[in-house]
Amino acid sequence: PIITSRSGLLRYELPDKMKVTGFIGTTPCLSFINRINSIDLVGEKIDFDTAQGIIQDINQQFGVRGLCLIAEKSSLPKPKYKLLLEDEVDTTMATKNLIEDYIESKLCNHYHYQLSRSLGQLGPCEVMIVKDSLQMLKGFQKSSIGGNNKIEPIVILE
Repeated sequence: PIITSRSGLLRYELPDKMKVTGFIGTTPCLSFINRINSIDLVGEKIDFDTAQGIIQDINQQFGVRGLCLIAEKSSLPKPKYKLLLEDEVDTTMATKNLIEDYIESKLCNHYHYQLSRSLGQLGPCEVMIVKDSLQMLKGFQKSSIGGNNKIEPIVILE
């Protein structure tokens, strides 16, 4: 959105995704959804490049196929991230636990994520192993760039 101050010409574009929730007269009321190109569930500020780098590290380190981080806002008891992992090779529980520890340590390298975890605002990152996860992603957020479907490194689940 572009915001204009009451005094006139001061305008700037916000890198935020907003939703119009109603109107006061002809003025729209806006509700914040999330930042564009990043996720901020509780203040942790994970950007797409960070998520993509972590996924690539995990794929190389463990020889798996991680596809994206899913940010679960309504996860109980706390919001959390899940790495969606394609089960091309039978991933053992031990490997799953190693990947969860690895991704959590990578995310905790980011100050605001680590702070959110230490304050108890976020649950620990989990790995979700799914056969045919590309099929599962069809219902999630995708973007089309140059005619190609691109899986975003972070997907938000309400």
